[in-house]
Amino acid sequence: MFKLAIFVAIVALTYAAEEPLRIARQGIVPVNNQPLVAGVNPYLRQQYKPYTAGAEAAARILSQQQDAAPDGSGYAYSYETENGIAVQEQAQYRAISPEEGIQAVVGSYRYPLPDGRLVIVEYQSDENGYRPVIKYQ
Repeated sequence: MFKLAIFVAIVALTYAAEEPLRIARQGIVPVNNQPLVAGVNPYLRQQYKPYTAGAEAAARILSQQQDAAPDGSGYAYSYETENGIAVQEQAQYRAISPEEGIQAVVGSYRYPLPDGRLVIVEYQSDENGYRPVIKYQ
């Protein structure tokens, strides 16, 4: 009985692997009338659509500031775009032992969602790891 189950499983896997190839050879067009493409399931109604740069890529920068300490002990930057994206970050070198130091970073960014809400992420990153706080407005 066990051998029969293994045989049936192998036949099923072989058939499942051959089905897309058989469909492609016969030139069958799936429901969405899109040509068959390797790696794409023709039976899914919603296909993957790659990101295309549109209005987001053309958003103007409304303000931008940046500053870095000449000795490498820290930096700060911020910018805001006309489509509602804003970012600000500051870092400061901090010694955690006589031989070792880190850049302690504090910052935030925000961006609008398609449904009109605003995502605000405030974060800290230091020797204790990355700690974000995410808010929705």
